[in-house]
Amino acid sequence: MNNTKMKDLILKGKWFKTDDLRTLITRVQDFFNVDLGYLVDKLLELERLASYQLPRIVETQQYMPTECPRCRCDFSEHTNDGYYRVNKVKFCLNCGQALEWD
Repeated sequence: MNNTKMKDLILKGKWFKTDDLRTLITRVQDFFNVDLGYLVDKLLELERLASYQLPRIVETQQYMPTECPRCRCDFSEHTNDGYYRVNKVKFCLNCGQALEWD
């Protein structure tokens, strides 16, 4: 059975005859031949990785080192005169978090 045929059966309500959630889960597991626990773990991992793509605001101050808001990786370089030079990157080189600079 291909995906299009299965989708049609699901939309028409003919894929399963009861509202029993266990029956539905068993049929999905049998059809895809995959453990649902594994699928849930992968979906949670994708959700976590997608959160890294939403830019977080990086606060900069002249007299303080600038850090990634997620992992606290340092982006600044001390200039030995009390100031810090900031390397404004689009993504954290340590954790991959998307960054937005103020």
